[in-house]
Amino acid sequence: MSNKNTSKFNYDEVVILHPVDSKMKISCNTKGVINGKAINEQGEWSYSVSLELNGETWCFDENELESTGKFSDSNKNLTSHTVKISVKENGEGEIKDDN
Repeated sequence: MSNKNTSKFNYDEVVILHPVDSKMKISCNTKGVINGKAINEQGEWSYSVSLELNGETWCFDENELESTGKFSDSNKNLTSHTVKISVKENGEGEIKDDN
């Protein structure tokens, strides 16, 4: 596990997935690209990963990912789709309406 200041994986890094949750319909050894990361109060990192096979994005804990040592071309992963999130006082996030 990484320390609180540094994440183990970087943006656009190609990783191999080893999902812990057996309910996920994602098989082990599927490849994906890191496109987001977050750290909780305990210093544990989680990552949003865009799956190579279908482009879906899923969230994984650091221990579910393995680096390939390769990086994706970040321009290839960009889309015009964005989501704005606001954080409530209780720490929960919610999607903001643009209107």
